[in-house]
Amino acid sequence: MTSYDPDVSASRELTTSSEIPRRRGAINGLLLVLLGAWGALIPLIGPYFSLAYTPDTAWTFTGNRLVLNILPGLAVLLGGLGLMATNRRGGGVFWGWLAAVGGAWFIVGPAISRLWNNGTPATGEPVGSSTAAQVLTELAFHTGLGALIVFLAAVALGRFTIRERTYDTYSAADEAQVDEDAARARLDETQWAEPQSVQPAAPIDPRTHDVPQPRDVPQRDVEQPNVAQRDLSRQVPQHDVPEPIDVDEPPHRRRR
Repeated sequence: MTSYDPDVSASRELTTSSEIPRRRGAINGLLLVLLGAWGALIPLIGPYFSLAYTPDTAWTFTGNRLVLNILPGLAVLLGGLGLMATNRRGGGVFWGWLAAVGGAWFIVGPAISRLWNNGTPATGEPVGSSTAAQVLTELAFHTGLGALIVFLAAVALGRFTIRERTYDTYSAADEAQVDEDAARARLDETQWAEPQSVQPAAPIDPRTHDVPQPRDVPQRDVEQPNVAQRDLSRQVPQHDVPEPIDVDEPPHRRRR
């Protein structure tokens, strides 16, 4: 027999919807759009801000910059736009993964570029005059930018994969059906429940008002009359009762 579970019965009035509000991915999507645009344009406009790799001339287009910066930046930008526009769970997951892959490529791309650039990173050499400027260029172009993109994409994926339960309007007939199912389940449990042995109540001793255990109940005999009192009642002498006197009889005839 299947026992009644109120959570299972109540789940019929709870439904999970694949449609979600657009505001769930709006903030993360907007941030990803801005970061994607930064990652795609910084190799071309970086020399204006003294942030550049060689060659350090503005709007210089190369194949390595296309692979390592522009293409992953466009992927992140498209992912952010998709997160802002979609209201479907599957769409949010897809656009979130696209942005995450673009951010991951910003991090690992320079190391993988050694495979086709004779063992040296295809990004070029940072043109900063100091060590701090070179570290800032590395973070702004690749590692720091990619880590921030992956974080925002992961947050967006988490928000889109959460399933919420929404309550539907229930009619009176549906509520009556739920109550009937619950009552039938309780009745089945009562019918199939194992019988429990009932222990008889122990007698109460009238003298001590204690409740002895069943094995300690004294076995008392039937109350018998006192033998001494019975013999005494037999030994009581019987006094003679005088006969009544007839007042109408003459005194000389009365028995003396």
